[in-house]
Amino acid sequence: MVAYSGIDVGSLSFEQIQLRRIGASAPALTSYLTGCVAAVQAARGDDLSEWTSDFVRTCLDQVAVTFGVLNAPHSQRRLSEATAAMARHGVALDSLIRTVVEGFEADLGVVVDDLCRYVHGADPDRAGLSTVKILGEITELIGRAFVREIRALTSAYDASANELTAALLAGRPADAIAREYGIELYERYFVFAFSCGASDPEIYAGLDSAVVTRTRKLRIETDLSAALGLTLLATVGVDTGTILVPDSGLDGEDLDKLSSQVSHLLHAPVIATVEHAATAEIPGAARRVHELLTMAIRLGRVPAVYRMEDLAMEYQLTRPGPARDALEAVLAPLDDRPDLRQTLTCHFDTGLRRNRTAKLLHIHPNTVDYRMRAVMKLTGLDLFDSSDLWLLRSALLARAFRR
Repeated sequence: MVAYSGIDVGSLSFEQIQLRRIGASAPALTSYLTGCVAAVQAARGDDLSEWTSDFVRTCLDQVAVTFGVLNAPHSQRRLSEATAAMARHGVALDSLIRTVVEGFEADLGVVVDDLCRYVHGADPDRAGLSTVKILGEITELIGRAFVREIRALTSAYDASANELTAALLAGRPADAIAREYGIELYERYFVFAFSCGASDPEIYAGLDSAVVTRTRKLRIETDLSAALGLTLLATVGVDTGTILVPDSGLDGEDLDKLSSQVSHLLHAPVIATVEHAATAEIPGAARRVHELLTMAIRLGRVPAVYRMEDLAMEYQLTRPGPARDALEAVLAPLDDRPDLRQTLTCHFDTGLRRNRTAKLLHIHPNTVDYRMRAVMKLTGLDLFDSSDLWLLRSALLARAFRR
């Protein structure tokens, strides 16, 4: 970087004069950018003063090179590198762009206008367009470098997060992976399985399913992580996924809110299940929450967060084996009468309220009574006996999971 001060004014050439004028903007722009990055600097505990000064110097170099008053063939590369450094330190792109715009609106803009008039003569329109063009070229260069760096960082994080998530879900050692990539590993996690309903068709219209999946995963790992102040690990499909939420003092209410937040981010209703597990127990917990999730969906449960205690009886009754086979056989006499089985299911769902059942099925209450008598006759069970009632209810649950 050529010095902007300490030059004998009497011996300055035209180029040196302009170079000095451009450089005079450095202190003000550095101060402005320092103010923009103060919050980032405080949050990360990093000293960004060197990087801030370097970014401003390379920006001004690029302006000088554009007008031919500085010979620096690698100015674009240096500005790109300075921008990438700011991106790596968590500085927002709009802070960098605003700094450049601030310069063009202040003293630097006066110098650029003078140089444009010098280049284009007395034509004010061409001079004004040149000023806008130069500002556009510099901000475009900064934008490209910033996005390129963020993509590289995101790709590296995605790879490391995916590797760590896969290791935890498979029960493989994860400590070395976490240390290598600088991701904090917790002793316990909430294993959160979810399934989302149909999204607003306009949101993902025309997008490939892989793009939808990637978008949803990114929203969970960035937006949701930021909202919770935690690093979430996730595997996400088109309509289902698993999220590992670090146990950092979250309570039941926080987990219930998590479902609403996922629903908001994915623009779709969400039904979810969750289990608290030690790191080594994550594989078993993941299997159980997805089994519980499948069961909740098949039973037609409303979108909410369900835990094992919420569906313990249903979970146990629907496990494969001779007990479930025996329960399914209870309803075998109704196989040729789907209307009876549908009415029985609805009747249980309404708490055995005949008028409510009739309304939902669009039939007369007397028809409900007739069908319930037919159920009792075919199965040999009495709907007015508590033991038989429980057996019929259990049989319906088992039938819901018939393959």
